[in-house]
Amino acid sequence: MIGPSAKASTARGGTPLHGGDCPQGMTTGTASGRFQVLASALAWAHLEPIIDHVPLWSMRGPPRSGTRPRVPAGEIGVLVETSETLVGEAETSIDGSPSSLKTLHRAEQVHLVTLLAAASGTRRGELGALQFSDLDGRILTIEPAVSGE
Repeated sequence: MIGPSAKASTARGGTPLHGGDCPQGMTTGTASGRFQVLASALAWAHLEPIIDHVPLWSMRGPPRSGTRPRVPAGEIGVLVETSETLVGEAETSIDGSPSSLKTLHRAEQVHLVTLLAAASGTRRGELGALQFSDLDGRILTIEPAVSGE
């Protein structure tokens, strides 16, 4: 279900598809993407003479979301410094126990992901989807995230 989303306007003299806020947990971008998939499927069905007209032709879906807001450089610096501090604290608290080694390993992972995100602008989903097979020597291939919703 596409449900309510950002305010929609009319197209070709038609009626708005919906108005108001997105359903809980759905962004405007998700609603817009779902609308576009539905519109494409109906257009295909019209071209294949499965349906005689596309009911969405008189409607306009929610607007596409704008560009992501940029995080100020100062805030990125604070994140990197905090991750470095966590690694330092974990290193000083190593007592040889598996728990302390696990804490250090996790702190190092957080620091690495923080550096990667800060240096590349990689999104959370792209970072989460990384696998060892994405690393070829010193080259890391990051695939653009595609919403699975």
